[in-house]
Amino acid sequence: MKRFGIMVVEVVVLALTVVGGVLPVYAAQTGVLRANQANVRAEMVVDNQTGQILAAKNSRQAVPVASLTKLVTLYIVVQQIKSGKLRWNQRITVSKAAAGLTKDKTLMNVPLTAGKKYRVRDLFQAALVCSANDAAQALADAVSHNHPAKFAAMMRTQLQRWGIQDAKMYTANGLDNGDDGADRVAGVSKTAKDQLSARDLVVVTQHLLRADPGILKMSQQRQITFAGHQYQGSDQMLPGGAAADPAYHVLGLKTGLTKAAGQCFVGVVDVQGRRLITVVLGVPNDNQNARFMATKQLLDQVTNNYNVQRIAAHRPVRGARIIRVMNGHKHRVTVAPRKETAVWVRKGAQLQKRVTALPSHAKNNQFVAPVARDQRVGTLNLTARGLRCMDGTTTIKLPVEATQSTARLSWWARLMRLV
Repeated sequence: MKRFGIMVVEVVVLALTVVGGVLPVYAAQTGVLRANQANVRAEMVVDNQTGQILAAKNSRQAVPVASLTKLVTLYIVVQQIKSGKLRWNQRITVSKAAAGLTKDKTLMNVPLTAGKKYRVRDLFQAALVCSANDAAQALADAVSHNHPAKFAAMMRTQLQRWGIQDAKMYTANGLDNGDDGADRVAGVSKTAKDQLSARDLVVVTQHLLRADPGILKMSQQRQITFAGHQYQGSDQMLPGGAAADPAYHVLGLKTGLTKAAGQCFVGVVDVQGRRLITVVLGVPNDNQNARFMATKQLLDQVTNNYNVQRIAAHRPVRGARIIRVMNGHKHRVTVAPRKETAVWVRKGAQLQKRVTALPSHAKNNQFVAPVARDQRVGTLNLTARGLRCMDGTTTIKLPVEATQSTARLSWWARLMRLV
């Protein structure tokens, strides 16, 4: 992440500034809520558990993302730790190339000395919380044995495994290729920039949180200690930060800033009991907290346009309580979801609920007896106007189980039922 001069926090400006001068307008339509902050290049909000898309704008357009690239780097480091190739407390030797970035005072760095050893955990925290470019590069060098082109290929391969095909990856820290010192990728333009879409960054974040949920404990730190010195984190939306809002419990995650990318932010936010992933890209750098104000306005539009409808686990759902049974003593049994969830429903719309029987045990959408209590018998299908998920579906599905049992009728009893 590049620093553009010394920025002074003005409380009055924070309180009164509205990015672009007016509140953003969201188009009234039957599809996904369209974010329309004119000064934001791309943005997106997704429910992390269900994958429901709550708002989006230019979400599939790959754009420069600056230090948000570090999320991919950190995911690869987590996988290296899980596979035993690295350890959190392992000390790795910093290369001359990574240490060379430390000398550039226009970049966000922590002080690294070539040949000196630093703990993986400390470097990881510096890259995540403080967006330290040299720390991210040191981790990438440890993984790739000081071959930046190899690490860039690892990043691209990992993204392709997740179905992300149009990303451009050159550096581990999000700097332009030419700004990455001795670790720049040979044979590639010095102006080459890492590019991802808002949707891509949601996918990356989902995988990172799934790989190591403890990342959020780390990302909630407003400052860290590195080599005996205190360093402030870059996320000002955290509680106590200059851009914090009590309506939204922000848990981190990553900021980004270069001249080409503008201000960027991926956030993990608890809202109304739901965990959301937010992305804003390409916010003009006219106020140091512009990306956080844009994120807040995006969340405001979500909460102003949606109601949360919760589905409890192990409790029959009104409107979808039963499943019909074929050849059983009972003609129907009550069912309930195995796990809880929630659906964001546009205000004025209705949540539609329908239970379908498991195809492997069904005939004409009736479950064939016998049925045991707590046996999975079908699926609860939840739909609403405009509902769309990251996987392209328009339905949220939950397995349902029987809350009561019924035995299978004998052939004679089935025959008598027909008489």
